Amino acid sequence: MGMPNSRYPPRQPTHQTTRVNTPTETSPLLQPNTDNASAPGSKNHNKKGRKGSGPHSPVLNGNGINSKTIKNNNSNNNGNGQRRHSPPQHQLPTQQATYLEPDEVAIPDNLWLIIISIWTGSFLSAADSTIVATTTNKIASSMHGSNQLTWIAASYLITNAIFQPLCGKISEIYGRRTTLLIAQFWFGLGCLCCCFSQTVLQFSLARAITGVGGGRLSALSSIIVTDVVPLRLRGMFQGYANLMYGLGQFLGPVIGGLFITVNENNGWRWMFGLQVPLVMVASWLVYNNVHEFILFAEQRMLLRSEWSSFKKIDLPGSLTLSVVIVSFIMMFNSQTSLQFGLCLGTTIVFGILFWAVECYLATEHIIPPFAFRGVLRLSAIAVMFGTMTIYGLNFIIPIYLQVVQDFTSLQLSIFNGFGVFSVSIGSLLAGWFLKHEKSTNVDIILKNSVNASILGFFSVFAGALLCMLVTINAKPSVTQDQIDWLTILLFGGSYFLSGVGYGIYLVSLLILVVGKVGLKHQASVTGMNYLFRSIGSASGTGITLSINGSILKKELYSFFVKKGKPGGKAIYQHLMDDSFYIRDGLPEKYIRKVLKVYRESVGDAMVLITLMASAALVSSLIIRLHITFSNKESRSLLHSV
Repeated sequence: MGMPNSRYPPRQPTHQTTRVNTPTETSPLLQPNTDNASAPGSKNHNKKGRKGSGPHSPVLNGNGINSKTIKNNNSNNNGNGQRRHSPPQHQLPTQQATYLEPDEVAIPDNLWLIIISIWTGSFLSAADSTIVATTTNKIASSMHGSNQLTWIAASYLITNAIFQPLCGKISEIYGRRTTLLIAQFWFGLGCLCCCFSQTVLQFSLARAITGVGGGRLSALSSIIVTDVVPLRLRGMFQGYANLMYGLGQFLGPVIGGLFITVNENNGWRWMFGLQVPLVMVASWLVYNNVHEFILFAEQRMLLRSEWSSFKKIDLPGSLTLSVVIVSFIMMFNSQTSLQFGLCLGTTIVFGILFWAVECYLATEHIIPPFAFRGVLRLSAIAVMFGTMTIYGLNFIIPIYLQVVQDFTSLQLSIFNGFGVFSVSIGSLLAGWFLKHEKSTNVDIILKNSVNASILGFFSVFAGALLCMLVTINAKPSVTQDQIDWLTILLFGGSYFLSGVGYGIYLVSLLILVVGKVGLKHQASVTGMNYLFRSIGSASGTGITLSINGSILKKELYSFFVKKGKPGGKAIYQHLMDDSFYIRDGLPEKYIRKVLKVYRESVGDAMVLITLMASAALVSSLIIRLHITFSNKESRSLLHSV
């Protein structure tokens, strides 16, 4: 490519570059040229790779690599022992044709440096998420705000859901590295603000700042991996990524529990403060190792400060989509029927506006309109319900174990750590399954992805169902010596089963949507996949905690206030402010009754979580039926746009 002095050099593979070829459907760029004018030994043979006069004339693959470089570095061999020739200059493809098939990705020499750099941020984001999930109850109690648990969880998830769909498009305009560095900045700033928060409101705002960058760390990592890893191997690499993510989720609650054990009131502050220097290290790694690997990356980087680049950001679509996301999530955190109605109406109105903007006004879309059709739409619905299930479990299980079963912070951290680590196991299983099929035929890979996702959703459903049965039937434990560890083991196994299923369907559905659209739109559809994950995580958490909280308030108010118990109003207020008051100040004669109320409220929330899991499973089965019986849908949805 031109402009060799640019600060953003394109990836230039050396003789060590690995080449993965597609034997079934070869791009026109890679087919041997039968024109005698270009045959070996002819006078035109040495003209291959020569630049033409047009702006799109260099022969590039989907990663912006000049085909001349690839041919020279592969000794002009096409991987099958046949010599590959360049097409004549008059047959150079159009801009759209310069994209090779998804498998035609040249792997850079510094692949593992790139991988380590982007996964460091994902690790921190994962650790942060489980630190909060397992310590939310303690943090809220230390600030006398146990009745505001929902806001601590939802604030991060709302901003996460708003900014996640934008990262794909913005990274195409301003570059993967720049977008990732900005995300890390906001994540680190949010962690710093959490460290110094004094009230639940301040902490919730700090978590909202963290969410601006936190969700994009994982989404951009997946996008960058897609830039540098061929489709056949992406399942395995996504499994490795989720292994690293799972390691962060495993260590997060353990470290959080240790900090709280050392300092029960303020130990959680150190958990967030410690992340700030680690984020700085992650940013340094990204700055030094991550560059641009997309088509015409160099030209895009040189033009990114131009007004024309800024206009490519769909601001009307972004604003209307943000309102839809916020109102939809707030709908499940409503305290009154009036609030619910307002949120529902806002969601519908701005949803229609978003549809109108994207269909009739926008020239550059946040998410391509075809992403809301067919298999892509069904996969988004499935991933939303599946993530609602998992996040509902992630936030309701700590309440059940700490309050109803009297788990210590460290015990809860270890339990939750093994549960979330199961996600990594599921991811590796899915990656191994997809890699085990040696065929590079895209249709076969996508079919296997759908089959794997069905298995994953069934595992999530089975785990959620077992968790529901345990919480409904297990007896509360007033003290540690009353804990039924056999029941806890069954409960942990059920949670583990759901985690394995979650890891399986995350990998398989991501491979499905990326394989459907190819490299050109992979960033946008990956952003859409993460958007529906974010909507699922926020709404699942909000619905679960809202149902649990509303039932809790109703039953406790009825028992202590309406029935006129001595000091009932004061006891009720204490319980709403601090759930640990049950064993630290509540009269002994009321303890078993209050624990029973907590168990019933958690059980009702678990019933809804199981319904979410069943909706996800049904959606995955519909995807399978759609692919089986639809003859109209092609391997790439680009042809149907």
